[in-house]
Amino acid sequence: MKLHFFKEAALDYFKANVKSNISHYSDSDNSWVYEQYEDPFEEIEIDCEPFDLYIDSENPTKMDLENIKILYTALKSLTNSQACDERLWTGLAHSDFYNYTQARWSNSREKDNMKKENYILTRYFYSQDSKSKFRHTLAKLWWTGKMIYDNNNLQDPLHFAGTLGRKDMATRMNDVFTSNFSRNIHLLRPFLNVIDYYDLSGKIIDQNYFRSLVQYLNIVGGLYLIDFLEEDRIETMLKDRVVYYDKYGPDVVKNIKKKRVNIHSNLRVFSKNRNNKFNITIDENNLSYFLNKKVNDVIEYKNDELIVLSIY
Repeated sequence: MKLHFFKEAALDYFKANVKSNISHYSDSDNSWVYEQYEDPFEEIEIDCEPFDLYIDSENPTKMDLENIKILYTALKSLTNSQACDERLWTGLAHSDFYNYTQARWSNSREKDNMKKENYILTRYFYSQDSKSKFRHTLAKLWWTGKMIYDNNNLQDPLHFAGTLGRKDMATRMNDVFTSNFSRNIHLLRPFLNVIDYYDLSGKIIDQNYFRSLVQYLNIVGGLYLIDFLEEDRIETMLKDRVVYYDKYGPDVVKNIKKKRVNIHSNLRVFSKNRNNKFNITIDENNLSYFLNKKVNDVIEYKNDELIVLSIY
């Protein structure tokens, strides 16, 4: 299948002229691209069958869910380097999938945003900002498929798309893919398995629970040699955490600050979910006391220093 990507000079031109072209992004076709710039695209031959993306403008979540599977399956052979090339994704959004990109943002809730320069820049133009992988209309489909691809499920390796889309997909994707653990399938898989476990058993994991579990797993990833933990063990830790949240409430952490203190430092710890404050002097004798105050998941003890992720 032949796909079209921007030539470098054409990319620079259209990126520099977004503001003056805002009205054109409502045009029914991309003929205006060729009117402004002669021969703007180059072709790339991809080893895949021709495919079309699913369109249902008033159901953008379903569009994303279906098209993660369609686009990643079709373009799975792309290398990471190719999938980070802004000429590719920006070119596709202005050529082969121009109509799809328009349709994706034409729903009643979002269509007015597409009259704004910053929205066009993030939805039509890929950039080297790491967030662009999950904001660009087409790139996010490929990169989500790449991140959630589960080799342990040969019948449906992209089944976790449904996990992300079951409730508030945009928020779930943002929380997961801006986390430290999302690039490690050894962490991501048990995390999403646990979300599936509760969602499918009738206990929908709401935003506060979801975000708290993301924060918890980020912290766990910094405290343990995760690669030496079995995925079943990680799932058990997360399920135990849900039980803890059921009892005390989720840790809706507004701010996390890292503090490095000497072992004899005075420290105030505020555990938000229990509304308890602990004033302690850290030493060898009361370290265990500190650990028992339900904040053992937010510290790292090493040699004569304690790294504290202070929740407040």
